Amino acid sequence: EEKKLEVLEAEVAKSYSTSSLRSYRPQKVQATMTLVNKGSSTINLMRITDDIPGVFEAPDVEQMTIKIDGKAIDNDQYKAELSEGITIEKEHRSPDGQGHTMMLTVGTRGPIGLKPNKKIEITYPLSAPDPSPGNERVDAPARVEFSAERFGPICTREPTESPSIKVVHNRRNFSAGKQAIPLGGKGRYEVLILFENNGDTALSDLYINDVLPPQFEIKEWEMKNSDGKRDDVTMTSEDGEGGLHIVWHVPKVEKGERLEVSFDIKGSGEVDAEALNRFHGVHFGDEIESDDLPAVVS
Repeated sequence: EEKKLEVLEAEVAKSYSTSSLRSYRPQKVQATMTLVNKGSSTINLMRITDDIPGVFEAPDVEQMTIKIDGKAIDNDQYKAELSEGITIEKEHRSPDGQGHTMMLTVGTRGPIGLKPNKKIEITYPLSAPDPSPGNERVDAPARVEFSAERFGPICTREPTESPSIKVVHNRRNFSAGKQAIPLGGKGRYEVLILFENNGDTALSDLYINDVLPPQFEIKEWEMKNSDGKRDDVTMTSEDGEGGLHIVWHVPKVEKGERLEVSFDIKGSGEVDAEALNRFHGVHFGDEIESDDLPAVVS
């Protein structure tokens, strides 16, 4: 009598929704693991050892979803346990913490019935609270053991490629200054404010602040860069402590871009030259990224 041998085989993949994180900002990443049954035998039990690097906090296993062919399985059909420290990765570890190992059993209540060519997908969110630039390369391997029956032979597979994460540290650096030049005629000055973005990335929402002494008014102003006048800049002003408070808003400043605001002011009475030359600072929003970086969690 001819006996047909059932073959246990599977293709395993693990991925993260990004390969880069910004330094020192909380961010979320989605982890996904899939197993496709490539054998002739139905897979009924899986045990997964999953490294969660120390750049991440311990995941909330309540937020895990497991689907077979797109349909979620019941919560009592799997069990996830976390322990301190990673298990598989020996070389590319995170300096931010020892990480965790997640031991996941799928098929706790009964056979999962993953037929040949069918797919199981496991997803869960990860949170990186404060990634340091020391995370130059952090690998997150996994190992999957699966069998057709609880006490039958076991096949072990690892993902063809493990996800790897790095932390991008963007240096913020700018120079800025102000100068007031007396013009002909009493109480007339030309004021120049300079800002140069010397950092690694473009900046969004730059605000340049200035204060005009009392009895002075602003005549004309313009902002330009090396290409000429910038038409996307707005100016607002309101009376405040020490005089008229002026704010210029620039939507975006490119890496290496140098801005120059120039305006004439005219006023009466005594003016303190030091006050006219005092720089009142800038503030700006986020770096504008070119990579596939995840959004910062506020």
